[in-house]
Amino acid sequence: MSATIWADAIGEVHREAAGVLTVHYVSGEDGPRLLMESMLGDKRATQVMTAVVDCLRAIRTAPRRKPTLCLCCPRAIRDPAGVVFCIAIPDRPDARQGIGTAICSRCATAPDRSERTLAAFRRVWPDAREIQIAAGPERVQ
Repeated sequence: MSATIWADAIGEVHREAAGVLTVHYVSGEDGPRLLMESMLGDKRATQVMTAVVDCLRAIRTAPRRKPTLCLCCPRAIRDPAGVVFCIAIPDRPDARQGIGTAICSRCATAPDRSERTLAAFRRVWPDAREIQIAAGPERVQ
């Protein structure tokens, strides 16, 4: 994906989000639960699953010389094993788009994963900040 297309897509998500994104961390263990929730009509689960599938496709089809990179470090991701997907979706019921990224197995298991993710998002949105609305360490808003 070209830098221009990426920047345009980020801008569209930012406008739709009106500044508030929900970030979902998705590992292989979450797949069955998300699939079931999606089959039961959960729109957010369907959005997250779609973004994960798109990320998987990007990893598998990336040219050898231009692999998918970890969101948090410059490590190349060529195999999705052990990867955690970081899916940012506008926190609104009618969200139409989001941002799907991958976090390498090393960064995914780091105790400061949320801080690393927020730092990466701050490279795109310098004023980004974490707002905990829901309980639990796996949900960053």
